[in-house]
Amino acid sequence: MSSKALSISSDFMTEYIYKIQNKVKIKVKITENDYQIPPQYIFDMAARINKKRAFLFVSRVLGKHLPVHPSTPLLASALLASKYMKEVLHIQDDQLEMKLHAFMESIIKNTDALDWKTFHLKNKTIFIGFAETATALGHAVFENFQNAFYFHTTRERLDNKSSVIHFEEEHSHASSHYCYVDHNHLDNSYPIVFIDDELTTGKTVLNIIQSIHNRFPRKSYTVLTLLDWRNENYIQQFRQMERELGIAIEVVSLFSGRIDYHEADNILDEQLTLYQSNNPLGRIVYIDLASIPNQTSPYYHHLSSGSNYLWQTGRFGIDSAERNKCERFIRKVAQQLLPFRQGGKTLCIGDGELMYIPMKIAAQMGNEVFFQSTTRSPIFSCNDKDYLIQSKYTFPSPADRMIQNYLYQIEPNMYHEAFVFFEREYEEDAVAPLLNQLVQLIPSVFVVTLSTKRG
Repeated sequence: MSSKALSISSDFMTEYIYKIQNKVKIKVKITENDYQIPPQYIFDMAARINKKRAFLFVSRVLGKHLPVHPSTPLLASALLASKYMKEVLHIQDDQLEMKLHAFMESIIKNTDALDWKTFHLKNKTIFIGFAETATALGHAVFENFQNAFYFHTTRERLDNKSSVIHFEEEHSHASSHYCYVDHNHLDNSYPIVFIDDELTTGKTVLNIIQSIHNRFPRKSYTVLTLLDWRNENYIQQFRQMERELGIAIEVVSLFSGRIDYHEADNILDEQLTLYQSNNPLGRIVYIDLASIPNQTSPYYHHLSSGSNYLWQTGRFGIDSAERNKCERFIRKVAQQLLPFRQGGKTLCIGDGELMYIPMKIAAQMGNEVFFQSTTRSPIFSCNDKDYLIQSKYTFPSPADRMIQNYLYQIEPNMYHEAFVFFEREYEEDAVAPLLNQLVQLIPSVFVVTLSTKRG
């Protein structure tokens, strides 16, 4: 049932073959890797419980399905920003070697990220991250620049605000994307840069370009992605859209190549084991952040909870000029959480699309702190030491109990404590399914709500 690379070609170590449960075989041929990053630092493979696509590139740098040192996603984003500077702006990043070295160190030694200077863009630029996986990746790329604006797409529906554009991600388990920025942020001629973790067909990007171009046309678009696996047919679909709309689409990636795969029928045979006990391992502690000023939006979920969305996430758009205010909020939250740490290995957990802010908080909480997020993505799991995903927990989303969420790769006593971050206040029974599973695994589970009602 291994999902490790079974063989590597002699062609400069560029061809990898993965087998999953001996029923899915994926051949990966890497054709571009300018930074010479070992592929196993960036991704691994797992089976996906989805009839549309039965395999998944599982990122080792996003902090979504696997725990990471919180500096790793920030540095991966910085490397993407450097490639954008070189390939689109034609400017050499004089900090590239420092960022690349720090990224490698964060993977190998879990060292802290270094500070680096931001680059001032000549033309104001709009950066757009894709939900749910690339919300933090997009935000962190944006943070490398001044004179920029960022927002991310969302799968969540709001009652009191209309989506300025809407598009689909056909292969996904949750296909509809909404965008809740004010229309004036798109009704201009500013360059647009999309950020995603992976392109396999690129259909999602073409869908959002078409949706934007119908209302807010411009001459060019750029796509930044960690992995670009489009084959020639999918690349030609980009060229066709360029011709039809009279635009240019430039794709910039850390890795590019080709994939070939074969799937057997009925490949998934999963037996999910949940940790349940009458004697929980740990305790649940709710942390009050009411003393820390925050900036909430006037918007709320269509199944409203006790508080509105947090403004600083970028769901409604954030400008470079707002960065300092956001950083102060993050720093104050981290300072308030530090006294709760008891020493030892700590896990910070984001909730779905809420990734960037808890990731940045985690980066300021000292040594032995790791980050990952819950997800809608249903990955196949099995108890095999050679398979990537060995433990899996499922629970209803606190925001919408009709939607199943997942958390992966936590074993009993792997962590001394966990901090679980929620963007908005929820009823206790909405968060109980997740918290009750965590308390079976981790001695102390601290609940942190970032947006709270004010009296």
